[in-house]
Amino acid sequence: GNARIDLQNAQEELDENLAELRIEEEKANKEIEDAEKKIRKNRNKLKDIEDPKWYVLGRSQNLGYETYRQDSDRIDNIGKVFPLIFFLVAALVSLTTMTRMVQENRTEIGTFKALGYSSATITSHYLIYSLISSIVGSILGSLIGFKIFPPLIMEAYSSLYAVPVLITPFIASLAVMASILAVLFTSLAAGIAAREELREVPATLMRPKPPKAGKKILLERINFIWNRLKFTSKVTARNIFRYKQRLFMTVIGIAACTGLMLTGFGLKDGIIGATEAQFKDIYKYDMQGTLDRNKTENEKKEIKSEALKDKNVENTLFVKSDNGTIKSKGERSEDAYVIVPENKDELNKYINLYLKDKNLELKDDGVIITEKLSRLIDKKIGDTIEITIDDRIIKAKIADITEQYIQHYVYMSPSYYEKVMDEDISYSDFYANLKDASDDIEDDTSKRLKKIDGINSLSFKSNQKVDYDESMESIDAVVIILIASAGVLAFVVIYNLTNINITERRRELATIKLLGFYNKELAAYIYRENVILTFLGSFVGLFIGMILNRFVLLTAETNIIKFLVKISPLHYVYAVLLTLLFSAVVNVAMYKRFDKIDMIESLKSAE
Repeated sequence: GNARIDLQNAQEELDENLAELRIEEEKANKEIEDAEKKIRKNRNKLKDIEDPKWYVLGRSQNLGYETYRQDSDRIDNIGKVFPLIFFLVAALVSLTTMTRMVQENRTEIGTFKALGYSSATITSHYLIYSLISSIVGSILGSLIGFKIFPPLIMEAYSSLYAVPVLITPFIASLAVMASILAVLFTSLAAGIAAREELREVPATLMRPKPPKAGKKILLERINFIWNRLKFTSKVTARNIFRYKQRLFMTVIGIAACTGLMLTGFGLKDGIIGATEAQFKDIYKYDMQGTLDRNKTENEKKEIKSEALKDKNVENTLFVKSDNGTIKSKGERSEDAYVIVPENKDELNKYINLYLKDKNLELKDDGVIITEKLSRLIDKKIGDTIEITIDDRIIKAKIADITEQYIQHYVYMSPSYYEKVMDEDISYSDFYANLKDASDDIEDDTSKRLKKIDGINSLSFKSNQKVDYDESMESIDAVVIILIASAGVLAFVVIYNLTNINITERRRELATIKLLGFYNKELAAYIYRENVILTFLGSFVGLFIGMILNRFVLLTAETNIIKFLVKISPLHYVYAVLLTLLFSAVVNVAMYKRFDKIDMIESLKSAE
């Protein structure tokens, strides 16, 4: 009986185990079935995935590298213009200095010539001096120039870019080229000045050079003005026009320096003005976003409805944005963004299209391209352009040209897009205007909108402007260097010409001093002429600066940036005031020279 009971218990236990095994088997079969369903579903999804496209991107597509390259190109373009102007002013100073040096040695030249020295030997004496001085100056200038200016500019850009090593090598070819020009101009000036003096006979050369005879000037013929002038004012007017070489040298030198300073200010105004105009007058939208391209058009409409429900979103506009390439001259091509809005009449709410205060509207018979792009591809309104989009080449007619300063754009109406592309539009991006565009509110808005399924990314105009402003701030260092260099050059020009003025008229000033003029009156006699010439040179320099500013801005532009040709009225005042300041500093520095004028000079016989 016990055996039967044990056998019965064992049988029951076995049945329970078999039941549990059947349950586990059913679970396992169900899991296998579910897994097979998932595999089949995933296989179907894999079939729906489009074939991938490969994009090989070079360094030019890297944002950091490309931005740094464009900044470098701007500096390179500026560097091609300004050194020429500085060099011309420096050559003017060298010419004046060497001419004066030769004229001061008239007696020595006459003595050498009387002793039988040939003209070539006497000329070589001054040529050797000019060669030595210009070579030594060129060596010092090259060493100082390569050690000071490039590191300053590179240091300014290092605040924007992570540059591991600042490389500022000594470029021998540039140093040699600049030195050759400096030596050539200085030696040529000395040679020409010496040759002019050697035309006279020894007896004439050994006597002091007679002062230029006074002539009746134009102002004297205007009686109602001339008769009302004081005696000192009449003398000043006569002296200014009496020494015409010094008049032109002073006016040209000061005009060049004022023009350079005004160009420096204008360069900053043009760069900052372009950014301000782009982000305030042209870009009217506050936010830009990208959409999931796999969404259907109905789903995208739902995305738009969801976005408009946000309390900070005022309105939105869907657009199709493509990267296009437009063929230019020869083998060159220009990259441009092709923008197609869903509603052509609403585009100006987000991007203001205009040219010279004339508002533009999208048309169905052509495209609107940016002004800089039209200049680069040499196309005008009515011409046809070829645009490459996704390996497809389409032809489009230019209906209008709009003013923009950053990047190239091609704006196209939806119907014209469908006509030239022969396909329906699938919108990929959107613009939006916000009720409150402050930083904190923008961040909150971004967090809410990113939760909407189908919105891939968001960017705000304010952040883009900050990036461009930081990039443009680096130009401040260049502008400061240009203004400081122009100021130093102005100081040198005014100092040199004032020194020559006093030296040339030493006997005249000694005579005046002997007649009872005090040093202050003597200084006023000379400084009055300097102030008038400085004002005249500054006035001329403003016109030179305007022309030079336009030329430099056009030269400094890169392919994707157009600068604003504009100079603030305040900067005109600054340029003149700085020039007058340097003139005043020179006048103060030269005041001691009047104490050294010996009154006995006026009593010496020319014999």
